[in-house]
Amino acid sequence: MSESELRPRVFVAGLIQPGDVVLTTTPEPISHTIRKFTGADISHAMICVGTSSVIDSTGDGVHARNLERIILEPGCAGHVLRPVTPLSTDQLRSVISFARAAVGTRYTMTGAAKSVLAGFVAGRRQFCSRLVAQAYRDAGINLVSDADFCHPGELLNSTAIVEVPNVLRNLSPEEEADRREYIDNVQVMRDSTNALLQEARKLSPEIESLNDIDAYLVEHPEGDAQLVQALRSSRYLELWRDDPERNSWQYHIAMMEGHNGSDERKQRYCEELLVDEELCQNRFILNHAGYVALNTLHPRQYFALKVEL
Repeated sequence: MSESELRPRVFVAGLIQPGDVVLTTTPEPISHTIRKFTGADISHAMICVGTSSVIDSTGDGVHARNLERIILEPGCAGHVLRPVTPLSTDQLRSVISFARAAVGTRYTMTGAAKSVLAGFVAGRRQFCSRLVAQAYRDAGINLVSDADFCHPGELLNSTAIVEVPNVLRNLSPEEEADRREYIDNVQVMRDSTNALLQEARKLSPEIESLNDIDAYLVEHPEGDAQLVQALRSSRYLELWRDDPERNSWQYHIAMMEGHNGSDERKQRYCEELLVDEELCQNRFILNHAGYVALNTLHPRQYFALKVEL
């Protein structure tokens, strides 16, 4: 066995750009089944939407994940694919916006199973390769012949994207111990979002994503009180407090200067932040403006709380 087959590996986040397609696999039986059925060495697809941030569709729905915390177990494959023709700024924004708008959408095992078949009508729920292919289709790019029903192997073999080399590195034993002990703070956000949506779906089973809640509430003001309660009970309004407590050095220049982390890490953080800001207008600013307008036209306590958030 080669060294790469003996050690767990991680992605080199600095080599991966927004819009890249990230393909992985795991030792789990379901992953083995998918690989065997599709004839590929991977079983899962994600899309990079920002520095070290990917969005995918798994059993807990469509959510963001920290790319740097994804560990490939020994012998498990990983690939990063990039469009042969570079995306325009508008296309890249479209791909990212599509993926972000799908956050919270439920996973469909049935849809995933049908991805190797034909003649089915696509529903609104998602699975991993569909999310990636549809995001690109929304930007006018066809990665596969049918974006509604495709599997990760088709993305791997797509002629519209090409593999980025040398994107994996081995984890040292010390790094592995640290990463496996790491608490996935993004999981807290996923759980909160799912709790909010679970309550919202009691009002309407047609609600899939967070955006669907807004559309529902415009037409059904009587649901405002229940959705406000869902915001509060899910802790959705308070999760923002956690990050400044964990990473206070990222929020004040004096704290950054006094932080015991390396200068290289601080510089990389600042540079990555600037790259993300140049890529798209800050999504929090856009969301704030959107909810201000929405609450002006359709006054709801739910929208007012989102403005405050």
